[in-house]
Amino acid sequence: MIFLLFACKSVVAPEDYDSLMSFVYENFHGEEEVLEESLTQLNLILEEQSDAIYKGYRIDRLSLEAIQTIEEREKEPNLLGISKSVDFNYPVDDFAYVNFAVHPQDVFLNPSAQNEREYVGDPLCFVNHSCEMLHYSAILERSLPLNIVATIYFETDVRWVETEFGPAFIQRRWLTDDSKISLDSVSINAGYSMAVTIPMKDGNAKQIETVWGDVDIGELPVPEETAFLLGAGALEKILFQFEDYLDREAEE
Repeated sequence: MIFLLFACKSVVAPEDYDSLMSFVYENFHGEEEVLEESLTQLNLILEEQSDAIYKGYRIDRLSLEAIQTIEEREKEPNLLGISKSVDFNYPVDDFAYVNFAVHPQDVFLNPSAQNEREYVGDPLCFVNHSCEMLHYSAILERSLPLNIVATIYFETDVRWVETEFGPAFIQRRWLTDDSKISLDSVSINAGYSMAVTIPMKDGNAKQIETVWGDVDIGELPVPEETAFLLGAGALEKILFQFEDYLDREAEE
C-alpha cells in the first residue's frame, strides 16, 4: 500500500521562477495537468516579479534533467541565460497564426537572410486548435549584437496548454548542429530556448521568452553584464516584430 502511495505521487511545479522554467522545459511532453499547474504557478510568479522579468531577468541554469530530454549529456553546460516578458496588444491565437501560419521571412522583413522551416505536422491544424502538438526543424540567419551574424540550426516542439484565461502555447527549442558565426573568435557551444505565450485577463497575450546559451566570445572586450544587457535588448526587438506584422496586416 505504501508503495502504491509513492508510485501515484504527482509531479509538483516548483514555486521559484528559475526552477519552474527548467521544470516546464523538462516536462514539455508530460501530462496536460502538470503543464496546466506550471502555467498557473507562472502567473502567480508574474504577479510578484512582473517588472523584473519585463526588464530582463538573469537565469543561467537549465537543469541537466531538462537538457537530457532532448540530447545526451553527462554534464551541464556553462550557460548564460536571459528571460524576458513582452505584453502584446493581440490575443494568443493571433500569435499562433503569425508564428506558424506565416512564413518567417514575411515577419522579419529580411529577404536576404536565410530563414527556412520543415514542419512535422500541419501548422494550420495546430493554429486552428485541431492538433495539440507541432514540430519543426529550422535554419535561421540572425544578426546579433556587435555586428555578428550567426546561422543556427535548431529543432522546435510546440504544444497547446489550457489556462485560467484560455489556451496558451509553449515552444521548446534546441540547437542541433554547429552554428556558423561571421566572427571566427566567437562560437556557440550549446543553445536552448523556450517561449510561453499565455492569455491575460484582458484577452491579450503575454510572451515569456527564455534563452540559455554557452557562448564563447573569445577575446572580445565585452563584460558579462554588458553581454546580458545587449542580449535582452536584442530579444525584445525580435519579439516585437511579431506584433509589427499583425499591425501591418490590420492596416491593409
